[in-house]
Amino acid sequence: MEFYDGTTLISSDTSAPYLAQPTNLALGIHGMYSKVYVGTEFIVSNSVSVQVGEQVPYASVHAIPGTIEAGHFDKYEAGVGQNISYFDSSQNNEGDTRLDEYVDTATVTNEGMTVGWLTAGEWLEYTVHVQNPGTYSVEIRYASGNANGGGPIHF
Repeated sequence: MEFYDGTTLISSDTSAPYLAQPTNLALGIHGMYSKVYVGTEFIVSNSVSVQVGEQVPYASVHAIPGTIEAGHFDKYEAGVGQNISYFDSSQNNEGDTRLDEYVDTATVTNEGMTVGWLTAGEWLEYTVHVQNPGTYSVEIRYASGNANGGGPIHF
């Protein structure tokens, strides 16, 4: 059995149980699979995605109570955070900041980093530190081009 990370052979094993222990994996998403041989013929296993690296705060952990700028969502230390710290339905950032991410972020005078061009199903994650247990009120400033108002927001 041969074990691969993309097109790179990382290990082989000729006796059961067939094992591989990848080492020194770079930050990022790796596509791991194996080739199972019987003589000279082989089949390829399903591919498994392995995430190396963590979701981390954008600048710092947000204190609660406090103010969180929408554009300060978490990032993935290995690069684009799609499906890790956020989901954006398009890969085109319509804004003017955090251009290395898919989320549509823009800097607005007197408001900071905002998020716009939202569609159903998109989400963002923020790392927070709640200083004291309790019930808190949330104030959200938003705008919507929809005559019926914006869609639901979930916390």
